Amino acid sequence: MLTLETRDNWEKWRSSLASNLSRHPDKLLKVLEEGEMTTQIKMREKSKYKNLNGDLEGWDEVEDELLHDFDTDGFYIVFDSMADNDKKREAKRLFGKKEEGQSLLAWIDRHWDATNANQEEQAESIKEDRDKLIKDGMKSGRRADAQAFVTKLQEFNDTLVGTPYNMEPEEVTLTVLGALSKHKAAMISAFRATKEANLADRRTTDPHAPGWKKDFHAVWMAVEGMLRREDKDEEKFNTPSEVLSTTTTDLTAVVASLTGMVSSLQQQMATLTHQHSQQLAIMNPNATSRDGPPMCDDCAFKHWPNREHGCIGKALATGKVDIATAAKVFKNAKDPQEAAKRAKERYLSAEENKKSTAGVTKPPRSVQFCTNTYSTSVLAGGDGDATPPTGHFAVKFDTQAEDSVFGSEA
Repeated sequence: MLTLETRDNWEKWRSSLASNLSRHPDKLLKVLEEGEMTTQIKMREKSKYKNLNGDLEGWDEVEDELLHDFDTDGFYIVFDSMADNDKKREAKRLFGKKEEGQSLLAWIDRHWDATNANQEEQAESIKEDRDKLIKDGMKSGRRADAQAFVTKLQEFNDTLVGTPYNMEPEEVTLTVLGALSKHKAAMISAFRATKEANLADRRTTDPHAPGWKKDFHAVWMAVEGMLRREDKDEEKFNTPSEVLSTTTTDLTAVVASLTGMVSSLQQQMATLTHQHSQQLAIMNPNATSRDGPPMCDDCAFKHWPNREHGCIGKALATGKVDIATAAKVFKNAKDPQEAAKRAKERYLSAEENKKSTAGVTKPPRSVQFCTNTYSTSVLAGGDGDATPPTGHFAVKFDTQAEDSVFGSEA
């Protein structure tokens, strides 16, 4: 039955209709598509007319009447195969009075020709936006900018699923690694060399082992992990060197410098706390934000959690929802079911990555350092040489300590 809801339904209906009309005793397919009888049917009717009348006088008028009758038969075959009552009423209003089968079929075909043209135009526009994103590349090699690039690229690809512009996982992998290599050439080069070496080892026992580029989500999670560790290292070692390396006789100056650092760290902590509160608000289903979707703990991908099922990829993978329900979440995608399957794959890849990194202890975010300061005095008279140190202070500091002791006399 023709529902006019999807192009796939129309294509299947059109194929079935053509088969039925071509097998009809009067071969109605040619009548509805071309507006004329087949040669076989025309000769049959012409012979019948001549046998009844003795000659072919008046045949032209009879031929027109027969063609109209065949067109009417085709009209009701097409009309009865339509399932949408609103469309049937519209078809009846437009073509029912004269019972024009050829016009009805052409009207239905035009609907999907126009729809297809519009979809292709939209797909081309999205592809142009994606091409611009790839051309502009990542703003930097930091994790936040890389994540923004990947998220936007995935949004474009999810929309283009089912079109000629859809990117296969291997192409996505090469695109992302290429964009990141402009900022992290050494890291990406080493990463690719390791992957190729591991693949070569696997293929010694399994010649048909799939290439690592085909699993983009696994590749991205590995790369993102490296970027995350780099960010942490930068935070850990991005400390004013003049304070850490100070050797001075003025304990007051050292304490003043450390106090300024504490104040700066407190401000940074306040900022991070505020950002964390904003992220918690984003995770609230009733919250709204222009900062973009949060990172999902289940699939390691930025997206808004579903109000009812949370992470759709996890819900689909664990059997909480079926593919039809999951596809409704991606109703704006070209192929909702394919988009739902990709969400499931992201979740499964995330689970595999969690298993591979299980038991790894994450270091605390702490800055600890120590510096010594000495007090000296100069002997009165004599040769003016300084006396040996009469005492020293060990200044210890921990950014995570609730109470910091700035000095104790040894």
